Amino acid sequence: MERREVQRTVAVNPTDALRAQAGADLVDTGLGSRVIAFRGFNNIFGGSVRYLVDFRKASIPSLRANFMHFVPTATPDVDRMEMVLGPSSAIYGPNSASGVLNVLTRSPLREDPQTWISLGGGTQSVFQSEARTSQRLGARLALKVSARWFQGQEFSYTDPAEAAVIADIAADPEGFSDRLRDLGVPESEIFPRMDRIGFRDRDIERWSVDARLDWEALDGDTAVIQAGRTNTSGLEVTPLGAAQAGDWKYDYVQARYHSGAFFAQAFLNRSDAGDSYLLRDGAPLVDESQLVGLQARHGFALFGGAEEVTYGADWARTTPRTGGTIHGQFEDEDVITEYGGYVQSRTRIADGLHLIGTVRLDESNVIEDPVLSPRAGVVWQPAPGHTVSGSWSRGFSTPTPTNYFLDISG
Repeated sequence: MERREVQRTVAVNPTDALRAQAGADLVDTGLGSRVIAFRGFNNIFGGSVRYLVDFRKASIPSLRANFMHFVPTATPDVDRMEMVLGPSSAIYGPNSASGVLNVLTRSPLREDPQTWISLGGGTQSVFQSEARTSQRLGARLALKVSARWFQGQEFSYTDPAEAAVIADIAADPEGFSDRLRDLGVPESEIFPRMDRIGFRDRDIERWSVDARLDWEALDGDTAVIQAGRTNTSGLEVTPLGAAQAGDWKYDYVQARYHSGAFFAQAFLNRSDAGDSYLLRDGAPLVDESQLVGLQARHGFALFGGAEEVTYGADWARTTPRTGGTIHGQFEDEDVITEYGGYVQSRTRIADGLHLIGTVRLDESNVIEDPVLSPRAGVVWQPAPGHTVSGSWSRGFSTPTPTNYFLDISG
C-alpha cells in the first residue's frame, strides 16, 4: 500500500488504511485502538502478525501484543506498508507464521523540506491533530520530527464481571477484604484496590513524538537514527477484562546502516505501564519490560548475476519487568533470548524464470530444540509488470512471555 492510499484515509491510526485490504482483519478494540490478523482468528491481544516499523519489531515487549495505537508513527510519516500474508519465518524468523506487516517511513533526505499539519474531530468528543516537519541540515544530512495528539471519550460499557464484584463488596465488604488478605495483598493496598474496581475513566488522552535523522555518508551509504515515545491514558482491553491505563509509555530507539547489499540495525523498545490497573479486581499492572534486537544482512551475486545469495542473522532479548504483578513467582527467571540465521538463493534458469530457496535455523533459551524453517518457490515474469509465482514455506510461532510465565489472580 503506497503513501497516497494511506494519507487519503481519514482515521485515528495509519494502519486503519488496511481495513479494506484483502486478507487483513482489522478489529476495533476501542475508540482509537486496533488489533490486526492476516491468517486465522483475531483476539484481544492480537500478536499473531509480525508487526514491524522500518524493520524494527513494534509490539509491546513482554506482551507481544500489537497495540498499533502505541506506536508513535504519524500518518504523514508513512511511505508505504508491505503485507506478507503467508508464512514468512524463513526470512523474518519466529512469529512470522501468520504473516508480516512492515510499515516503512519516509526519508527526509529523499524529499524537499516541508511542513504538514492536520486537524480533525468527530463524535465521542474526538479531537486529533498531526504535524510533521522535514528539513535539510546539509547536503547529506536531514531531519524530520512528527507529533500526534488524540483525545476522546471511550464508548460506554458495563462489564457484568465488574458489576458482580462491586455487588459482592457492597454485600460483605469485610469478607471481600479478607479474601484479598488471603491472596497476600498488603493491608495498605486493600481499600485502594477495592475502590478501583469498576471505576472507568472513559476520557482518552494520547500524545506521541517521533524523530528521524538521516545521514548519507557516501553515495549509497546511509545511516539512520530514529527515536520516539507515546504516552496514553484510557481504557485498554486484556484477556482478564478491561484495564485502566494511566500514563502508559512506549519508547523506542533505533539505529540502522545500509550500504549496497549490506544492512544492519540495532534497536531498543521499552514499555512502562505507569499507574495502570485491572478493573475487575483493582490489581495494579506493572510492566517495565524492554526488548533489545540486533540484525545484519548481506548478499552477493555469482555467474554474471544468474545466482544471487542473501544471508543474515538476528538476535533478540526480551526482559519482562512486572514487579510480580503479572509474572509473579517467575519474575526472576522470565528473560527470553532468541537468535537465528538464514541463507537464501535466487537462481535464474531462463529469462524471466527464477527458482528461490531459503533455509533458516532458530534457537531460544526457552525452547529445547532448534527450529528449521525452509522455503521454496518459483517466479515467472512473462512480461514487464506481470508475475506468476508459486511457493511452499513453513513458519512457526513461539509462546509469548505470558504463555510461559503468567502468574496473576484471574
